[in-house]
Amino acid sequence: MGTLNEHHVEGRFRPALSEVARARRWTANALLTWQMAGEVPDIELVVSEMLAQAVRRGSPEIEVRLRATGEVVRIEVHEAAFPTAEAGPLWFVSDVAAAWGRDPARGRTVTWANCRRSAGAGAGTGVDVA
Repeated sequence: MGTLNEHHVEGRFRPALSEVARARRWTANALLTWQMAGEVPDIELVVSEMLAQAVRRGSPEIEVRLRATGEVVRIEVHEAAFPTAEAGPLWFVSDVAAAWGRDPARGRTVTWANCRRSAGAGAGTGVDVA
């Protein structure tokens, strides 16, 4: 089996529910560009749930990051800091991700999830979406 390429993309989203659909398209586009079509349904679901929760909290600026490295796709949602008591459970993320959590980061909150990649996914052109 060949070495899996590393890919990374970042996107900014407004605190509006319509942004969840835009984030799903953005996620699918990145994964398809990276030749990871098999990963699209699960990663879209994780991004949707994480972003929807940030939107419901009304964070004024939300950034989503996707990074595919080795056998893992890491999803991060960066938003304004919030008390842990405001953080609801992420049911779909728990079902799909190998691990997930929330961390404070320079006055913001980062919700992250690591999802396993399919064997051989992402081998190919090495095209990166910026």
